[in-house]
Amino acid sequence: LYQELEKSIDETAERIRMLGEASPGSMAEFLEQATLKEVAGGRIKGEDAIAKLRDDHEQVIRILREVVEKTGEAGDAGTEDFLTGLLRSHEQAAWMLRSYLT
Repeated sequence: LYQELEKSIDETAERIRMLGEASPGSMAEFLEQATLKEVAGGRIKGEDAIAKLRDDHEQVIRILREVVEKTGEAGDAGTEDFLTGLLRSHEQAAWMLRSYLT
């Protein structure tokens, strides 16, 4: 999972730079733009951790669906395709976590 996330982060930064924009270069910049929030207290256990991870994937899915639609409307097929791949990965992860919890 961590390797997949690292790869997604690198590919996202590359896509941002391909579009002529600056990608976040520090943890502070990244956290400033992040929509997912850390758990208060920093630690959760067992099924609560899995449920939180599922919820985070589902939040990312909602955001990606909106952005995929906007990139399609803007005619940016490359970004739309890239984001659709990310969407599929998050949908699969959320499905696996939901399956575990039921």
